[in-house]
Amino acid sequence: MIEPFGLGGWSWGVLRLHEVPVDPSTDLVGRTGDGLGVFRRHFARFRPLVTAAALGTAAGAHTLVTGALAAKTRVGVLPRVRDNALVVLGRTHAEITAALLAALTTSRLAADSHPHADFAARVGKAAGVDTAVRAVADLAPLIGAAGFQRAHPIAKARADLTGLLYADGIHDSLYRSGGVTLLTEPVAEMAPIRPGTAAADRYDKAA
Repeated sequence: MIEPFGLGGWSWGVLRLHEVPVDPSTDLVGRTGDGLGVFRRHFARFRPLVTAAALGTAAGAHTLVTGALAAKTRVGVLPRVRDNALVVLGRTHAEITAALLAALTTSRLAADSHPHADFAARVGKAAGVDTAVRAVADLAPLIGAAGFQRAHPIAKARADLTGLLYADGIHDSLYRSGGVTLLTEPVAEMAPIRPGTAAADRYDKAA
């Protein structure tokens, strides 16, 4: 068992198979030679879930910080919330929401086996988790020293999100593979396909 940084309750293990018989007709997930395709289809569905979990963590931190600042101003402990803090609250809310919408769109594309899903899952996971990490890092100072205590939810969120920078795809690799895809596939083919359009008809025939 390998204990990760952050990610409380999670661990990674190693599975080793020795002299295990495999029947190609019944025991394979896909056809012979289709391993990469199976891998991509799996992660096209899984990465948006990881992204949504990261963004949910950031949204929870945002709610916690916003609530704490509102309570302090309500009872007079804090005369007013400074403009720079208000900017952070507004910006992080917008960024978290936008990234979550992208993750939901990717999940829908994956459910429809859309050819755009794999690309969107790769760059979306990297961008979404980056957004979550940056949001929590920017929000943490607004709650004060308490947010940097080991047992505080903000500190745990930062540790967990740091782990997700590496789990399910290191971000430099995901961004780089996204760049390769953009250079090797026409932009028009990467665009989402809307039902009822000529592009959708072509996709349906190809599928």
